[in-house]
Amino acid sequence: MDGAGQLPVFFLCVSLGLAGGFVYEVVSLAALSRPKKWRIGLRFVADITFFVAFAGLCVFTASWLCLPSFREYYYLGFALGLLIYLKTFHKAVAFFKKMCYNRIRKLVNCLKSRKNFRKKEEKRI
Repeated sequence: MDGAGQLPVFFLCVSLGLAGGFVYEVVSLAALSRPKKWRIGLRFVADITFFVAFAGLCVFTASWLCLPSFREYYYLGFALGLLIYLKTFHKAVAFFKKMCYNRIRKLVNCLKSRKNFRKKEEKRI
């Protein structure tokens, strides 16, 4: 494969790295939503699951598109895509995740306070 043919493959690898960043965000969110005593083990399992799934995605894409055998620039493209995700999109996703978490927490606290208010009213009567 000549140099001109390798450039689109490299950009495909970068875009797969970006997609892998989004997948990792979903997997890590599932691990963080558990109780604290389980988080370390679940985080480890989530990391292993992500890397196996990401490797499978990369191999599937390479075989489906009939790409040449793996070369060093594939790994560089994947790593660059993940790095771009971490430096740009991750901050936006983390912001929206925090915003949604705060709204849900505020709603839960409001519902709890209403429940406590009703209990106090029932005790008075």
